[in-house]
Amino acid sequence: MFNSPAFRLLVLWIGISHATVWAEPGFYPLTDASIPAAVQQSARAVFRIKFPLVSFDPKSERGRQILATLSDAVSSYDPYEQSLMKPQVDSCIANPNQICTIYDRGSAFIVEQRDTLWTALHNTDIFITTSARTLNLNLDDGINEEEMSRIKEIPIPIQLFNQAGQKIFGESGDYAQVEYLDPIFQKGIPFGQESNFMDYVMLKLSRPLRDVTPLSFNTSNVSVGSQVFLVGFPRKTEDRVSVGVPDSDGESSRASFGPVISFDEGYRRWGLSFTGQSLPMRMLSQESELHFTADCAPGNSGGPVMDSNGRVVGLFNSSTPKDTHLLNDQRSCFAVRANYLKNHTELSIQ
Repeated sequence: MFNSPAFRLLVLWIGISHATVWAEPGFYPLTDASIPAAVQQSARAVFRIKFPLVSFDPKSERGRQILATLSDAVSSYDPYEQSLMKPQVDSCIANPNQICTIYDRGSAFIVEQRDTLWTALHNTDIFITTSARTLNLNLDDGINEEEMSRIKEIPIPIQLFNQAGQKIFGESGDYAQVEYLDPIFQKGIPFGQESNFMDYVMLKLSRPLRDVTPLSFNTSNVSVGSQVFLVGFPRKTEDRVSVGVPDSDGESSRASFGPVISFDEGYRRWGLSFTGQSLPMRMLSQESELHFTADCAPGNSGGPVMDSNGRVVGLFNSSTPKDTHLLNDQRSCFAVRANYLKNHTELSIQ
């Protein structure tokens, strides 16, 4: 059904009528025939990450304020987000004698070593920022060498789940620590206000994962028009089925795909006119940013973008527009290029 001639004609017609590059919508099961065998195999090193937003003592004044804020906020969430957050808030209220940690969810992957995890920085920056404040660190003016050293000592209590939904990391004694952040933060850029090209983090796990074959980077430049595959754990969607393609169930690992587009086209879709000049709150980096069209949703952040051979060509961190409407023909996805990730981290760690 998803590969029927009639459906592909519909997709082609939409692309022509809007005079733009159109990616086939849908969040495909990894076993679908549309997904190359190499991508299916590599997806075993991609995990759902549950990352802490905030940790607090519910009995403290700060804890009571956080709980009140969260309780008000959850009531305005959509049903899916409520199903994720409300049980956590209720548990904190019911167990005031226990330290409460509120988690959100995204995607992450293992590359080159079984204890090296990559994800989007915005999956961890709130926890890092609040932890830094408890250490009397002010990151509003960037991160100096001493501050970076202390940030790397912060244990981050992440949890990792495989394709079968089994927790493989995050039991007592498990934690992650920052191994590498983009060096731009050491040049006065406020932490937490990252642009796409610096929205990544390499974490070192407290123990290597068992039975996982790490992914490898493809550091060659991916040409415009090349098909790429976004693998991760997107939130639940319900409108893709209306045009005969699969929705995400909000739990399973899924893949979407589309062509690489030019840097200029990516920014045109962002609503910016690329002039080669700096833009407010956004730094242009043609060398580091990979732009492509594919279906995506919250939860995909931090997942790998792969070539047809299952090698990582980028780390997904954002899209435009921010809505997840199915037939938005101006969708553009952003990832940090693999060569930027690998070259910068190798230079730093050496």
